[in-house]
Amino acid sequence: MTIPRTTAQDVLNLFNVTKPAGIAFDRWCNDPGKAEVVPHVMAHVTLAVYTLSPSAVEQVCLTTAHALGQVKRTVAESVKTIVDWHPSFAFTHTLHYAVETLGSLPTWQTFLNFVRTDPQAKAMLWDPVVEHVMAVHQAAGGPSLKSAWDSMGWRVGNAYYSFLREIYIVVNLRDAGLDVRMHPLADALSAFHPASRS
Repeated sequence: MTIPRTTAQDVLNLFNVTKPAGIAFDRWCNDPGKAEVVPHVMAHVTLAVYTLSPSAVEQVCLTTAHALGQVKRTVAESVKTIVDWHPSFAFTHTLHYAVETLGSLPTWQTFLNFVRTDPQAKAMLWDPVVEHVMAVHQAAGGPSLKSAWDSMGWRVGNAYYSFLREIYIVVNLRDAGLDVRMHPLADALSAFHPASRS
């Protein structure tokens, strides 16, 4: 069986067929805050996701550390400047990059190690996380450093769980015979499409 590959061009061929879609793509490409993001996402090739089995994903779910830790929701959601924060590289961009680089779906602990040690992942997520946590903590009236880190852990942990659910669905649909595909460009474009903001 041939393992499929999904490129940015595949996404554009499928979704960039209407005027609103073209506008969304142009807006995303020309967003000054996405200068480093656009080339990375456009070069991304989804392949490793399609090699995952339902049992492999279930094994990750069984062996992963709890991504939200012992953080209380009320504490985590009390730091609005972190709850509402969006790094230049969307969390899903870093998670897709991790899967393709590692060749497998990482547990939470593997993902944390990856974003701290892989130079590209560090630039995409870890460095911006540290910078934002420190800025929020040091701002006038800012939360304690522990509260800021707890809130950020909650924010990134929830993104990890969301990605895990997406992968689980894709892998199970593929296992059932549906040719389901995914690529971070599809996520990026949906965020810029006018219909996604209603």
